[in-house]
Amino acid sequence: LVIFVALLSLCGISVIIAARVRSFSEGSLYTDALGAGIVLLAPVYYSAETLPSILRWFGYILPTTYIASAINKILSGNPFVGGEIAVLVLMATITLAGGFWTMNWREE
Repeated sequence: LVIFVALLSLCGISVIIAARVRSFSEGSLYTDALGAGIVLLAPVYYSAETLPSILRWFGYILPTTYIASAINKILSGNPFVGGEIAVLVLMATITLAGGFWTMNWREE
């Protein structure tokens, strides 16, 4: 369930990027920059306390923070990941709805 909701939240970010870009190269640039930002700002490889406070705030609005937290809890034997799943469902709902709402469905 965690992986499924994680994929939905990350797909929502992809839909937002797809709705905004005009070419394949521009989309590639956006996804590379965002992918690097997601990895560097989310406390996946290090704890959140090592980041400056402003960057720590950005880390808390990224889905990878909650994905890593849920996976760590599950691997350590703690099955209570309801908070992380709730946040990921909320993020998936917001990003997918926003992305599909801003997408241009007709060619002009």
